[in-house]
Amino acid sequence: MILARGKYKGPTNEIVSKCYSIVKNYQLPKIVNDGGEKDGTINMVPWLMKRNLSTLMPHYWDELKPLIETVEQLTNGNTVTFSWFNILPYGSSLGEHRHLKPNHSVFIYYPKCSDASSAFEFYENGSWISVQVETGDWIQVKNHVLHRVPKNYGEDRISIAFNV
Repeated sequence: MILARGKYKGPTNEIVSKCYSIVKNYQLPKIVNDGGEKDGTINMVPWLMKRNLSTLMPHYWDELKPLIETVEQLTNGNTVTFSWFNILPYGSSLGEHRHLKPNHSVFIYYPKCSDASSAFEFYENGSWISVQVETGDWIQVKNHVLHRVPKNYGEDRISIAFNV
């Protein structure tokens, strides 16, 4: 279930550049999929945790401050506790998962995607519901909602997620 949806008119080019810069400068590894192969997906969560570089989390970025303020207003003053970005190149996906920490909700912002990029999907009432997103969109879901991103058939799809 989508709790809220909107558009952030922030500096998307700078945000996208920052994501790629972190990948390059800190040599973020690609994710290994269920078949034991690297599918190209880059997720900074395990890397951040291992190296304790929390200051690189997107909710500390100046470019996202107005969005973070919106997030906190929509959640009655709850604060962002953790954030990260995912880069899904052509052919990669994100498996189904939930955010089980004692959070209020999860916000996902999309600084880069194309018409051919994969949708955000969530599970409700026994079926998967697809939500097409475009550059600048953000969505909010409850933390317990099962969600996934199917195989991406577009250019790199970048999402930034915030646990609130």
